[in-house]
Amino acid sequence: MAKKQSTEEKLATLRQLKNAPLVPETEKTLGKMLGLANNILVAKAATIAGHHGIDALIPNLLEAFDRFCDNPVKRDPGCLAKEAAIATLDQMDYGDAAIFLRGIKWIQAEPAYGRPVDTAAGMRGQCALALVRIGYADAALELAELLVDAESQPRIAAARALAGISRDQSEPLLRLKALMGKYPMFLIDKNESRPGHENSQTNYSIVDSDGAHPVPL
Repeated sequence: MAKKQSTEEKLATLRQLKNAPLVPETEKTLGKMLGLANNILVAKAATIAGHHGIDALIPNLLEAFDRFCDNPVKRDPGCLAKEAAIATLDQMDYGDAAIFLRGIKWIQAEPAYGRPVDTAAGMRGQCALALVRIGYADAALELAELLVDAESQPRIAAARALAGISRDQSEPLLRLKALMGKYPMFLIDKNESRPGHENSQTNYSIVDSDGAHPVPL
């Protein structure tokens, strides 16, 4: 009977797979790793699957995401496995909106000193970019919600994602966002000084009231 690998040995195997040429055994090993209970190993396996572009592992990634949605704080602390699965699916140009719609609304509040920490913020931002990439019809509605997210990471991702949709949908949302908050913010349309680009996709910069300092969204 083969000796069971320790977590450290599995991590070493994953490091080797990342740097090694792609061979049939790579897909088989990563597939097994994606089925493990350890969220760190699954996250690394997902990232390496994306690195090698192994589309055959998409079902494994979908299954891993779904599995770690169950009892997530205990089974996937840091939202590591789910976020890595989403990032890899986006990298592989996966086109079904369902998983990204699920991810864009996912909040994972984990115990911390003081108030709980939402570890799914990065994943929500990644899902926003993915929905725009696939041309999801109601992407603007999803991005509007994310623009007022409690965490800055999804808000910034939503503003960037708006650059990928039509100007008539994105401009009102960006202008509203620029007027919100404690400090005044202004939109500078980079296309205004570029003849022939007046109807192009959104290309904005947001600055504060003195025009000198970028303002976080």
